[in-house]
Amino acid sequence: MKPLVIPPEIARELLEGAQRSPAAEVCGALLGTNSVVTDVFWIDNVAPNPAVAYRMDERQFAGVLTASLPEQRLVALFHSHPAGDARPSPLDIRAWSYPELPMVIVSPRDRTLTAWMIADLRVSDVPILPARRASGQDIPFTTAGRMAVIVSAVTAALLLILVSLSLLPPAPPIP
Repeated sequence: MKPLVIPPEIARELLEGAQRSPAAEVCGALLGTNSVVTDVFWIDNVAPNPAVAYRMDERQFAGVLTASLPEQRLVALFHSHPAGDARPSPLDIRAWSYPELPMVIVSPRDRTLTAWMIADLRVSDVPILPARRASGQDIPFTTAGRMAVIVSAVTAALLLILVSLSLLPPAPPIP
């Protein structure tokens, strides 16, 4: 699974937002590009019992999808477990309707974030990597990006050898 890149300032915003609501789960959407989170959108939890469950306000959720910038897309959805750990609960697993998106869980108690892919009731963890939003450092290369760098380096080396050989003077005749 491709890692989810969450800059430290966004991770801090998620943790602080969850800590401000110790009696209810908070929830929202994470937008960005290529699994790199750039924006947090908080969405009201309209679940009947928000202390143990969440349900995103449908209008706000639809607004996030339509208001996002053209270069951004929905990267993940998040919610908190105010008194629990950052693992999907059985309810989270049964109710998850987005098998193509990671579920990020915030545990203000443990001050941790985790990400999970859930499909057909199967759960797998998604690595979370930190990144600096402004500089772009620490953002991982994709497999295609790594291959492009390798192919470029090999091509450059071969061209350097060919140019060097073409610039050599002719060899003297062997007597």
